[in-house]
Amino acid sequence: MTNSNTKLKVTSAPHIREEATSNKMMIDTTIALLPATLVGIYIFGVRALVLVIACVAAAALSECIMLKIRRKNITPTDISSAAVTGLLLAMCLPSALPSYLAALGAVISIVIAKHAFVGLGYNIFNPALVGRAFLVASWPVLMTTWLAPATFPAVDAITSATPLAAFKSQFLSDPALKVNVAGYPSLQFMLSDPEMLLKNMGMHIEAYWKLLVGFRGGCLGETCSLALILGGLFLLKKGDSSKIPLKF
Repeated sequence: MTNSNTKLKVTSAPHIREEATSNKMMIDTTIALLPATLVGIYIFGVRALVLVIACVAAAALSECIMLKIRRKNITPTDISSAAVTGLLLAMCLPSALPSYLAALGAVISIVIAKHAFVGLGYNIFNPALVGRAFLVASWPVLMTTWLAPATFPAVDAITSATPLAAFKSQFLSDPALKVNVAGYPSLQFMLSDPEMLLKNMGMHIEAYWKLLVGFRGGCLGETCSLALILGGLFLLKKGDSSKIPLKF
């Protein structure tokens, strides 16, 4: 005898296990962020590690509290989503930022930017960037104070310019790095004076190399271009280039 209370839920194709798919995307995103995270910790030292831990822990804890308040079940996807948000926020922060402010930014990301819009998949803004925007608006000086790589163990911290600021200053102050336009109209100097071209290129090799490997001031996850490229290649290899989660 058929139970009249049993209801059949019919949905349109494709029939995808959303929980498993979301978990896989979060795991892939975390793996893709690992190179930049590890390089950031290596370049900026313990400060960077503390920021990462503070952001991820605060985001995960905030997620659990909000789900409890909303009387929702806590699932692995919720925790992994919050952890990715915390990690993304940490990658957008300077190593000079105090850890308690980083944790506050993670709380704002989860409570305001995510759960105020119902939760996972419904937020209209990237929560990590909302958290960063809050920190920039509230503590602009701290959020724009960049530390040099931790290559001097005896020194606590050295302020350093970002790559763009450093290059601007370098080109304005060092005449050797400028091309005399009057003496070399357009790009003809490449053919007329190859020696000068090679000399000019040689002066930039070291600076370009530092940009590639990340030994410059900046946020934890932005300095090393090579690490970011590796993360992007991983996502392409996994076939997730069209499924990169824009909302966490």
